[in-house]
Amino acid sequence: MKKIYTTILLVIISFALRAQVNDTLTIHFQGIPTFYSSGQGFVAGQNEYGDKAKLQLFDANYGVTGPGIITGILMWMPWVEGDSASFITATIWADNAGAPGAILGSVPVLYSSMDTTASGYNQITTALDTVYYNVNAVLPSSVAIPASGKFWAGFSFTYAAGDTVGMITTHDPTADAPGISGDFPDAVNYTFEQWNDNTFHSFNDGTANTWRLDVALGIFPTMTFGVGINDLQYSTENFSLSQNFPNPFNNQTSISYSIKKAGNVSIDVVDITGRKVITKELGFKTAGNYNFILGSGSLNSGIYFYSLTSNGVSLTRRMSVTK
Repeated sequence: MKKIYTTILLVIISFALRAQVNDTLTIHFQGIPTFYSSGQGFVAGQNEYGDKAKLQLFDANYGVTGPGIITGILMWMPWVEGDSASFITATIWADNAGAPGAILGSVPVLYSSMDTTASGYNQITTALDTVYYNVNAVLPSSVAIPASGKFWAGFSFTYAAGDTVGMITTHDPTADAPGISGDFPDAVNYTFEQWNDNTFHSFNDGTANTWRLDVALGIFPTMTFGVGINDLQYSTENFSLSQNFPNPFNNQTSISYSIKKAGNVSIDVVDITGRKVITKELGFKTAGNYNFILGSGSLNSGIYFYSLTSNGVSLTRRMSVTK
């Protein structure tokens, strides 16, 4: 029975804001940011009930506007405690008739990388609200949005003594039936958790076995719409473009490319909204192998695409900046 919890309303006074990420699904998160304790742990995190995962459903009602790819998950995690080598797993699940199904992609996130100090928070400003994140989980390989236009995003964890993590949710002043008092009346169908018996359940199915809270989770998938997994071409008969290294990067990264036909070469970097943020003319290049060092400079943390153009043809790859 999940009835005991306390509420901490967050008053955001002065975070060090370091990044703005667009094309990130945030429409579900509207209301008062709230941090719920379960008694021995957290409602949206590890707790005494042995919960294993917290998930949010995304579809056409909550930001999925068409085909594309999922590149990562941003999360709002104000609490992490325990072994620095412990981790959560940021995960994308397929939808299976209104419940989480097969895992489509995942990436571990170490406790030690989760900065809960004021300087660790980044702002996402949308037309509807302002939310924050301090976890940027970049998937090692982008995940295609399922044909159904539905997927679940969230995090899973394995309990270990002394380890606790907790996530921000929206607010519900009273534990009651679905759709009565909370900021997110669709929680009955959209906000789920995985119990210690591996079954999935709504945060509020109207019974005392659940939290009976109509809340949305601080989970924000990063998306690129209108791009398919196979749309990004890496080589032609005249030149090729390698993946940058390191990736993700903080200060600078190396981009290697090979030219088979002489010509002028340029490189462009765009953010996930398609806004061009860097353009560099690399000059006339004869046949050979080349290396270009790209500094992060004014780039904020997030997902970017870099394109190399030669003889009227462009090749594109994805990269990540983490600051």
